Amino acid sequence: NCQTQLESFLEGILASRTDVEEAASEPATFMFYYGGHGVARGFSTIGETWPYAQVCDTIERLFPGNRILFLLDCCASGNLWEHIPRKTSKQYVLLANAPPYVIASDE
Repeated sequence: NCQTQLESFLEGILASRTDVEEAASEPATFMFYYGGHGVARGFSTIGETWPYAQVCDTIERLFPGNRILFLLDCCASGNLWEHIPRKTSKQYVLLANAPPYVIASDE
């Protein structure tokens, strides 16, 4: 699934670095692009929804760099901003083709 692929990719970046602290101190940018279907709480992938919160948490936890750029082309893409960590040393940029909107219910 998408989450497993993202984790494997980011863990591979960490594994390729001999000194994780040194890697974290170097300027580095991670660009995340998604084009497809979206729903209020996440990306709509085949047979499931990949929650925005899970994507942001994974990148925050595993990416050793200091800049993250989200390029999103899907419905509800503006809602990802609610899940970008606020207390972090990393810089986040969100370019979304749809504005955030209020969710009326959990369904």
